[in-house]
Amino acid sequence: MNIKEQITEKQSLLSVRPQNYIQLQQGNSSARCCLQTQDSRIICSIIGPYHGIKVLQQDCEIKCIINFLNKNDSNMHEETEQDIILKRDLVNMLSEIVNIKQYPKSILQLTFDIIQVNGPVFPYLVNVACFALSLAGIQILDIFSSAYMGFIGNNLIIDPSDKEFALMNKKLCIVQMKNSQKIIYLDMNGSLDFEEIQKLLSLGISGCNKISTLMSTLLIEQNAVLSN
Repeated sequence: MNIKEQITEKQSLLSVRPQNYIQLQQGNSSARCCLQTQDSRIICSIIGPYHGIKVLQQDCEIKCIINFLNKNDSNMHEETEQDIILKRDLVNMLSEIVNIKQYPKSILQLTFDIIQVNGPVFPYLVNVACFALSLAGIQILDIFSSAYMGFIGNNLIIDPSDKEFALMNKKLCIVQMKNSQKIIYLDMNGSLDFEEIQKLLSLGISGCNKISTLMSTLLIEQNAVLSN
């Protein structure tokens, strides 16, 4: 039995699971949408930018609230160190892509309700955030998307499930702008040589392009405001 037959329920180790983006609410300075796959569901809500009394920085301050609704009730409100790092990376990435100088001394709040997720959560948060920001008419530099890749033994894999992720010995996550193809976030785990990095980047860029194209098509259909 090969590695694909052992660990994956996807059609291919080299393809992302089909994603669907559903608009739940759209309006000026607010939006709510849902990202769904066969085994994941995350809702993102946008509020702002709004002016806050205690806003100290000159540019827009981005806040992210992440609710893991799939956790046990007793642990649902306990923020772990991993949650803090996840939130920090998400805020830093969004600060690079949102045109924060257009919203001085204001707060932009994104709330993520994770109902179900099978695999690394960061790419799903990034992708649903892009869709929600576009629906809300927030100025972003470009449509953006994220993908997680890695190796299980010598086998390349993208968009791993929890089971697959546990077996991955080398990992790479990227966020890429659609039009410029610029990578604005890269996180690497494990000892990767140059050839392995190139293989993972090539796979990730291909996956990101497919996700961004899907989002752009859906946003155009829903008459959302697209950047550039």
